[in-house]
Amino acid sequence: MTTAPITELRLSRDFAAPADVLFDLFTDPVQLAVWFGPAAFTVPFESVVVELLEGGAWGLSMVETATGRAYPVRGTVVSFTPGQRLELRLDPSGGDDDLGEVRLRIRFHDGGLELEQGPFTEQERDRTAGGWELSFQKIDAVLAAQGS
Repeated sequence: MTTAPITELRLSRDFAAPADVLFDLFTDPVQLAVWFGPAAFTVPFESVVVELLEGGAWGLSMVETATGRAYPVRGTVVSFTPGQRLELRLDPSGGDDDLGEVRLRIRFHDGGLELEQGPFTEQERDRTAGGWELSFQKIDAVLAAQGS
C-alpha cells in the first residue's frame, strides 16, 4: 500500500488594504459571510462563529448555491495578534482525506498576507489552493467596494 505524500499549502497574496483591514476580514463574522468560499457558494451569516480568543471557536458553513448542500468549516483559535496573525486548528471531518489535524496560519501585513495550511495530500492541497484563490477574488471585490 502506497501512502500519498503529505505537504503544506503556502500562498502569498497582495491586496490593496492595510493589515488590520485584512485581519478583520478573517475575524469579523459579517465580513467572513460576505467573501468566504468560491463564487458558487454562499455563507449564511447565522452559520458564522468567531470567538476571538485562544481556544475560541471559529467556523462557518459554505452552502453550494446550485444544490443547497452545506459544507461546514469548523475550528479553534490557537493564537492571534490583532492586525498581524491568526492561527487556527481546523476540524478535518468532511474532507476526502483523513489527515488528522489541519493548521491554518495567516500573517497579515500592509498590502497582503502569507498563508500556510496543512498537512494535505497533493490533490487536497491543490484543491484548497484553488478555493483560496477564488475566495481571494471575492476579497478583492469587497475591498474595491469599500474603497480600500
